[in-house]
Amino acid sequence: DEDYDGVTTCGADGLPNTGDEDCDDAPATGGNNFPGNPESCDGLDNDCDTVVDNNVVNQSWYLDSDGDGFGDANGTATVDCQAPTGATYVTNNTDCDDSSSGFLINTSATEICDGIDNNCAGGVDEGFPDFDTDGSADCIDTDDDDDGVADGSDDCSQGDLGWTSSSTTDFDGDGCQDSGEDTDDDGDGVADASDDCPTGDLSWTSSSSTDFDGDGCQDSGEDTDDDNDNDPDSTDCNDNDPAINNSATEILNNTIDDNCNGSCDEGGPVTPFTFTEVFGVISSNCSCHSGSSHSTGFAFGNSQSTLYNVWVGSSGTGVAASQSSLNRIEPSDACTSYVMHKLDGSHTTGQQMPRGCSGSNCLDQTTRDRIRAWIDAGAQDN
Repeated sequence: DEDYDGVTTCGADGLPNTGDEDCDDAPATGGNNFPGNPESCDGLDNDCDTVVDNNVVNQSWYLDSDGDGFGDANGTATVDCQAPTGATYVTNNTDCDDSSSGFLINTSATEICDGIDNNCAGGVDEGFPDFDTDGSADCIDTDDDDDGVADGSDDCSQGDLGWTSSSTTDFDGDGCQDSGEDTDDDGDGVADASDDCPTGDLSWTSSSSTDFDGDGCQDSGEDTDDDNDNDPDSTDCNDNDPAINNSATEILNNTIDDNCNGSCDEGGPVTPFTFTEVFGVISSNCSCHSGSSHSTGFAFGNSQSTLYNVWVGSSGTGVAASQSSLNRIEPSDACTSYVMHKLDGSHTTGQQMPRGCSGSNCLDQTTRDRIRAWIDAGAQDN
């Protein structure tokens, strides 16, 4: 009895091989292995009946690859009285994601909105809003109202349900149904109720430069009457001013062709000045801009012939950058003569002629009209 367990290798009857002898008398291991000893789960024949670990309680063990304490729900059970070695095993198989990335996914986890079954309850993102009830929570659904327009491009991302965006249901493709929720079908910034072209040009925004009259029709193409004066752009001599059109009444003394007949301020009973009379008026009232060429101004203070050559005979343009397309005097057309604009005060920069005049200090209407009439009569050197 080398292991001192009280059982000899011959047993109580002193005879070998009669079933009562010690099956393991080694001092290091035999102390817990002898006939009559209860079997325990240790991989040894504790009761010496030649069977290892019999009469013990076995369990089903499941691999827990992610180490979260929950075994693989799709794994195969290993039945034993103790956990297999070489890996982590547990006695439950409730983990729906036992991969290395599934450590936070198990039956004790809290469900979050991420498109994953975090709590292994058999559903995804349960309890989170799902506007179109398509089974995909809004937090991960790229089209909350299921109209075919991605939320990032949808102006009504949680709008009408039960329809699909198309050119017939959503003209500008903004995700808002034209038949109800969209109040600007072509997306030009003009409400349909005020838009004369509610399904007109796309990809533009109405402004004073693109839609002068603000009617929702783009001036560059679809709008044929930009200033809405009932005179089509094709015949209107100024389609950015509703007061100027073929049906307008000519207004005298404004240096504007109000009625688009090619002349301005026509109709008044005015006797034209001669240039000698014009020279007399100018010489006695105007003195600045002296010099004999365009580069030095209006040539005031020079001879009559010099003044005429600079005003009428020379080629060139007006002195004001904002009206640089105008000649000083355009024979037969006072409307485009820069001198006339300066005398009338309808110029765009600088001071009225005579320089800095106002009210009664300016040339009177009759004098200006007679100069105007001289220009319209051909601006002769007479």
